[in-house]
Amino acid sequence: MSGARAAAPIFARVPVDTIEADPGQPRAAFDPAAIRELRDSIARVGLVEPLVVEDLGGGRYRLVAGERRLRALRLGLVEDPGNPAFREAPCLVWPMDAITREQRPALQLAENLARRDLLPGEIVRGLRAARAELACAEAEKALRARGALPDGYDAGAPREERERMLRAAAKAAGLPWPEPPWEEALTRIGVRLSGGAMARVRRIIGLTDPVLDLADRLGLTRSATAEVASIGDPERERRLLEAVAEAGDPGLAAPAAEIAAGDPSIDPAEAVRRVLAARRAAKAARAAVGAGADARQLALDRPPCPPEELDRLARCLRDAAAILSAWRFGEYEAGSAALWIERLEDAARAAGVRADATAAGGDKGWP
Repeated sequence: MSGARAAAPIFARVPVDTIEADPGQPRAAFDPAAIRELRDSIARVGLVEPLVVEDLGGGRYRLVAGERRLRALRLGLVEDPGNPAFREAPCLVWPMDAITREQRPALQLAENLARRDLLPGEIVRGLRAARAELACAEAEKALRARGALPDGYDAGAPREERERMLRAAAKAAGLPWPEPPWEEALTRIGVRLSGGAMARVRRIIGLTDPVLDLADRLGLTRSATAEVASIGDPERERRLLEAVAEAGDPGLAAPAAEIAAGDPSIDPAEAVRRVLAARRAAKAARAAVGAGADARQLALDRPPCPPEELDRLARCLRDAAAILSAWRFGEYEAGSAALWIERLEDAARAAGVRADATAAGGDKGWP
């Protein structure tokens, strides 16, 4: 972790009932079954991964990272108070005031972003909090230099309260509100993301809270949520996820979002219905093949391709060929392009399309 002060954490065993939860924890949703499973594991072998806490003085501590583990410990302390594994927790303890407001989100995000089960909305809210904290720090520094800090300003108050006072003071002083770029904010708080992870996070950062709430409720992955964000219209994104929720299959979100993003004229609910119908047809096809049916008859389950859809397919394929011919791709871009080509080939096979001339019935294959 970059940017930490000279003080370093020490390892210690801390009584569980002296550890306070962090109200700014970016992770908000926890699977009760997973918490109980972790509680059972701790009961058998103890807590393997330490909590990260800061010393508040007076024998009290505040959690910095490890909310899920703390919940499991608290559950065990209530249900099995005689088990020493639940009475004390192994902790990395930061000294009092050793963690700045800007560094706290970094310590949380460094752990949470590595977790595959962190929900997209939790990621976005954690990143927004980190960036907002950095903006407050910059605004506070600028106002202090001008002697324009508001009366009664408390640097230890919750961020929302500090931000409200600082914004009002900055406006009165004629100062613009700081808007740190996302990359700068993450770098300054010590979080590093790979190119692919950063690209996905940048796409979901712009989603509205109602869309993020739906994505979290459905349990969508970051990649699937990034596909939803590619639609670029909050109302259409919301309608698509509502249709996915109604269908009861979160796996419909990503492919339906691809359809909706590719053609803004398609109603999001219709995009979901198309994917659902295709999956049902594929399931029926697999069952029929397993029963020894003639695979050629399975094409009857799909309606014939309308001329306007064929024209749209041709335009998309021409555009794709032009892009592939014009640019040199880096490793990440080439891998992404290859993945899309594989998906296109799978879709073509499912549609009964082949790229050779004989299948097309003439001297051309692809349109």
